Amino acid sequence: MEDIIGKEVRSGANTVEVQSVLQSGAEFYGIYFGAHWAPPCRLFTPALAEFYNKVNNNCESESRRVEIVFCSIDGNNDAFERNYREMPFKAIPYTEEQRIQNLKQKYSINGIPTLVILERNGEVVSYEGRTDIQNHQEGAFEVWQKKAQSMN
Repeated sequence: MEDIIGKEVRSGANTVEVQSVLQSGAEFYGIYFGAHWAPPCRLFTPALAEFYNKVNNNCESESRRVEIVFCSIDGNNDAFERNYREMPFKAIPYTEEQRIQNLKQKYSINGIPTLVILERNGEVVSYEGRTDIQNHQEGAFEVWQKKAQSMN
């Protein structure tokens, strides 16, 4: 995963090493591409935050079932900061433009919001994470488990 999202991510106002995120034991990792200027993102971000909190609710503070990394398509750092302030998950720093572009290209991101779901090994489970959550709420986790099982 470190080779996909880099060595460091934001966690609130702090920067943390991706290795510490990987030690959370999450079964799935999501890369959330979004921007505050896009109305569909402003609708989906709170739903994603609610999903993230519910799915991880019974986990120890350092343990997660799902870990999400925000990849901002905001127009400037101030917009990123305003947007990220509403999120309980990690983020790629807005200043990491090349890393963000590489991820957009790697996952062929043409529209937002997009939530790409990955297994621990970095294999894509779903390009439809947003739809999975909108259709199944917390049940999206089980949808991803079934998809992952069918891949192996």
